[in-house]
Amino acid sequence: NAISIPGEQLIVPWNGVKFSISGDERGQNMLGSGLIGQYQKNREGNIELHIIYPFEFATSEMIFPLKGFNIIPQAMKCVSIESG
Repeated sequence: NAISIPGEQLIVPWNGVKFSISGDERGQNMLGSGLIGQYQKNREGNIELHIIYPFEFATSEMIFPLKGFNIIPQAMKCVSIESG
């Protein structure tokens, strides 16, 4: 695959687009990276998507834990392993 796009020509904060043509990574963008987003309410109460990682591109700080979100499901709070 001959696609090769330098990072400065992209709207995402990647080093570029270049697909691997062999190995386990075949077909994967070798220069891409991930963004982590979180939906948050703005001042008016509307839900917006904010980038929270990588930090240098963050549009907002991560809210953790989210209010009203139970991190550990009830079924996982009391786990016991019995030997027998």
